[in-house]
This record gives sequence, C-alpha cells and structure tokens, in this order.
Amino acid sequence: MTTWMEPVINRIGAGNEQYSYVDFNRAVNNIQYIIELLNSIGINPIPVSIPTMTMTTYPFPSVINALEQALKNLETSGVPLPIEWENAYPYWTSNQDDRTVNYRDMNRWEQSTAYLKMYADRVINSIIQTNVVMGMSYMGNSKRVQMFSRGR
Repeated sequence: MTTWMEPVINRIGAGNEQYSYVDFNRAVNNIQYIIELLNSIGINPIPVSIPTMTMTTYPFPSVINALEQALKNLETSGVPLPIEWENAYPYWTSNQDDRTVNYRDMNRWEQSTAYLKMYADRVINSIIQTNVVMGMSYMGNSKRVQMFSRGR
C-alpha cells in the first residue's frame, strides 16, 4: 500500500519557482495512493503507469503526459470533484516553447491529489457512520475501510 506524502501547494511565482523531480514524484506517489484509496471504496479509475522522474529525466513530456492522463482518468471516473478542481492540461510535447512546467502546474498536480484524498476520506467516514448507525462493525472486506472503521 502506498503511503500518503503531504503535498506542497503554496508555491509562488516571481523567481520562487523552486520545484524539482522530487515534487513531481510526490505528486505521482499521491495519485497512486488516491487510486488505491478509491479502489478500496469501490471506485475504479483507469490506472495509468507513471514512471518516477530523476534529475536527468525531468521534465520529460511523455512522463508529464502520463501524470496528466492519470488526473484525467480520475476526473472521468465518476468521482464527484470539488468546484476548485482544475482540469488536466491536454498534452505536453517537447517543442512547446510557450508551455513549460511551472509552479502553477506543480501546485495544480499536488492540490488535485489533496482534493481527492479529502473526498475519499469523507466517503470512507460516511461509510463508517452509516455502518455504525446500522449496527455493523465494518463494511465489506476492504482492509482500508475496516481499518478506518476501527479507528486506526
């Protein structure tokens, strides 16, 4: 099971655009965490393989496109999205002189995962509350829901 890594969502422009492949990999990790969390409650977004980046591969357009596609799949998976949700950017290419990764993209990627985690946590909590009212100890055989229903 993937572990949630607290996203950085407060980058600002004007020369303070400090982000790296480490930030990208954190967003990739959190997308995987969200997919696993949603799967545990019966929502199954189409999985996308997103390779992690290194200092020499960042920002590689095909890898950025994989991250954007994962976000797009989450958008279209039936997950009710908050009004603050920012749609995934269509497609990156290596010759986009006018469009390079910037602090806004990093904030969007990481904020999107934070929104989805918040949503999934609320759904899990409502499942637990419903089960408590109905006198059930946990719902189904989802280990994550069982863990949450026991207060862990």
